[in-house]
Amino acid sequence: MVVPPRTDTSPEASRRAATLAGEGFLGRVRRRGREAGEMGTAVMLLLILLPAALAAALLGNRRT
Repeated sequence: MVVPPRTDTSPEASRRAATLAGEGFLGRVRRRGREAGEMGTAVMLLLILLPAALAAALLGNRRT
């Protein structure tokens, strides 16, 4: 299934696209740094929650 690209013609979207197109190298690095920080938080939560969920599933499935 092919999804057509999203086209947003609102003034805010146009302004954001223009800003992103002309932000330059340092602006792009700063933005990616902020995004990486958010991604790091999500990865850390997954690394904590997945083993806990696995342990709970394995321990809850035991028969005594």
